[in-house]
Amino acid sequence: MRRPAEAAEEVASPERPPDLARYHGDEERGTERFGRVVSLRYAGQTLRYESPSDAVTLEVSGPRLAFVVPSDAPPAAIVSCELGEVECSESPILFYAGGAWGTRRLHDGRQELCFGLDRALVPSPWCRLRHDDALTQLEFRLAPRERPGIIPIGFPTDEYIMARRLARSRGVVLHAASLVQDGVAYLFMGHSGAGKSTTAMNAVSVGAEVLSDDRTIVTVEADGRVWAHGTPWHGSFRRATNASAPVGALFLVVQDVEERVAAMTPARAIAEAFVRLVHPSPDTREVEQTADTLESVVTRVPAGELRQRPTPAGYELARRFAAAATR
Repeated sequence: MRRPAEAAEEVASPERPPDLARYHGDEERGTERFGRVVSLRYAGQTLRYESPSDAVTLEVSGPRLAFVVPSDAPPAAIVSCELGEVECSESPILFYAGGAWGTRRLHDGRQELCFGLDRALVPSPWCRLRHDDALTQLEFRLAPRERPGIIPIGFPTDEYIMARRLARSRGVVLHAASLVQDGVAYLFMGHSGAGKSTTAMNAVSVGAEVLSDDRTIVTVEADGRVWAHGTPWHGSFRRATNASAPVGALFLVVQDVEERVAAMTPARAIAEAFVRLVHPSPDTREVEQTADTLESVVTRVPAGELRQRPTPAGYELARRFAAAATR
């Protein structure tokens, strides 16, 4: 597996023993506060979070701690963070996600993302993200909570920013568990409850490593190879690894009373992956690029429908299918 270059240099230091926990995230890793600046890197893109005020501290917890990089790393995007009451624009909504969040186009050309639009669920919006069209300069505002002066870094900003940026650069965030064995990643996609986390847990029992048990970044590299990248956006198994690996196969997970796998046509594989994208984009250009990316993925990687019981046998069958398809 490919590890972050900065971390590899640190592990190689003779004065310091290898710190494998640096790469692996879980809910028991606790919380760290980073003052006014902290950077996180996903799939080679660094998001730098900044607070203009000394009275505000940026905090990272759980699996995201494995994705923190030195704050002087060149950023792909800068997110300015502040605390305060959240007011959303009255501009027409471009995309509405059932009251959970929605996007608007502001009069100055920027876009606005507001979370907490359904008054039946929450009394007022709880956070807002505004950004330029290039998604390089962003402003995040969080409503005050029970801990004054603290801004937790992560959901929902990092996942949304990465999904939008990847859509423009031959990448996607997919509802899929990603498991690595012998240097090859196997992707198991499905909606919530399909068995992604169960598949991950069973795969670990036979020697696999988890990149993510719920949401995986998938990219098509310049050389045409398809790579899977770990993320901290975990499912019920709560595992995440800051590493990457080439993809050997893509599967749609279906619960059944026995194990069997059947090849999917490229057209069906694209359709199944498209409806399992994280944060669909309101931008037509991004949607078109995403469709092209998924087509590139399924033409380079074998895809199958995996029917399985909640045992390791399904994962092992999937690996045999992938090996046979690439001979």
